[in-house]
Amino acid sequence: MPKRSNNPLASARKSDSKADLLWHRKSGAAFQLFVEYYARQPLGVCSDGTAKEIPVAEHVAKTNCGQSRAAKRRKKKKHSNNDTKGTDLLVVDDSVAIPETSESPENERLLQALSASQSADTIRNFIGSLSRPLPLTFRIRQNLPSIKKETLQRLIEEQFSNLVAPCSFDPLIYQAKSSNINKGSLLQSSPALKEFLVTNSQNGKLARQELASILPVLVLHRGGWLTSETKRVLDLCASPGSKTMQVLEIMTRGSVKANDINKQRLESLQESMTRSGMSFSSKIKFSNLDASHFPIPLQDDKLYDCIICDVPCSGDGTIRKDPHVITNWTPATSNALHRLQVDILARALKCLKAGGVMTYSTCSMNPIENEAVVTAALSQRKKGQPAFELVEWPVMEGFTGRPGVSSWKVADYIGDTDQEDDEKVQLRWHASYEDAIEAKMEKACSSMWPPLSTNELHLERCIRLWPQDHDSGGFFVAVIKRLS
Repeated sequence: MPKRSNNPLASARKSDSKADLLWHRKSGAAFQLFVEYYARQPLGVCSDGTAKEIPVAEHVAKTNCGQSRAAKRRKKKKHSNNDTKGTDLLVVDDSVAIPETSESPENERLLQALSASQSADTIRNFIGSLSRPLPLTFRIRQNLPSIKKETLQRLIEEQFSNLVAPCSFDPLIYQAKSSNINKGSLLQSSPALKEFLVTNSQNGKLARQELASILPVLVLHRGGWLTSETKRVLDLCASPGSKTMQVLEIMTRGSVKANDINKQRLESLQESMTRSGMSFSSKIKFSNLDASHFPIPLQDDKLYDCIICDVPCSGDGTIRKDPHVITNWTPATSNALHRLQVDILARALKCLKAGGVMTYSTCSMNPIENEAVVTAALSQRKKGQPAFELVEWPVMEGFTGRPGVSSWKVADYIGDTDQEDDEKVQLRWHASYEDAIEAKMEKACSSMWPPLSTNELHLERCIRLWPQDHDSGGFFVAVIKRLS
């Protein structure tokens, strides 16, 4: 069997030629495709159908909409030469005023695509949230003694309450009060907070971790499935390692296997643990293996109590952190990753002990990478094999999680590298696998489409994190238990 690339996302994007990718980036096709793709998905994927106002720079999108490329270039040049524009200030409270960060070219083009769309009213809040920077998030580490946690909480309240506040569903997680207080602006907005975070990250008291990334381990812990007494945990796609360290903070007696296919990323993970200021060497082992072919333990007592399966994905929920993600966006990336994601999840299920619980997660909003993958993996069970079920999330007061969907649409797109008009690109929707094959859709796989009935799977037990709900990135998590 040929060795799989150690960068699945890059491999997925290679389905397009270099010329296609270059044209795709230059034309701005991705922004239009992204908006139209999610606007056409059923309610529940990224919106509840309630149209809301875009909070930032909508006037920019409206004034540029419908202009020719040459006109847009002239206008951009004019603004770049105009030094009379003042600096807007964002007032967090009476004691601090932070310069309002200007819209990035990527965010501006995303808003332009939204305004130009004829069918995107219901996702205005979703796109508006994605067009703003990702606010700073950090947490107090779980393994600190209670008295040290309380001391840190008091210190943060006394010195930085004008900038950050405890998360609504966990008092140990802190989030900036504005998206303009973020990784890129922190040194300017608050040097004191920057120094505080650096110092306490190095001494092992704090962890810089995004809100969405915290969820897979948090839900296992809140549900009582991951405790200080848990013996064996597997982080199947571990890099960059924030979830691995989160697990290690909770466990006191067991061990964690951190696996990643990319050797360099695995080494970076080990370096991150060293920089964390915490000693984990006695509780962790590393492996550099393909997750879709991870060795299945032969003895039942070697199977894992908990597994974190955060798979390679298109990452379209991370646009707030990295706006450049959207410049390469096409539905083809998710389609190309689907089969690999199914293989990894199916492998993880085989490594889980009876009564064990695992999470499957992505930082994508696309059902092709989420509900379709969960459905395919759970439907592979044959007679005599272990049974699995999606379990409901534990009660997390203050947390807004959107239920998984049971219907979704599948598309690829038509583009022409000789076409100068970026409005000529269009999505091509396929009602069924047979239709896709007839249309010669690349990477088509029958499991991409929802089955006739998903009631017995209870896909509504999956959870989506919409960026507009907690001012976060987009995320998806399914909690799966082995019954026998």
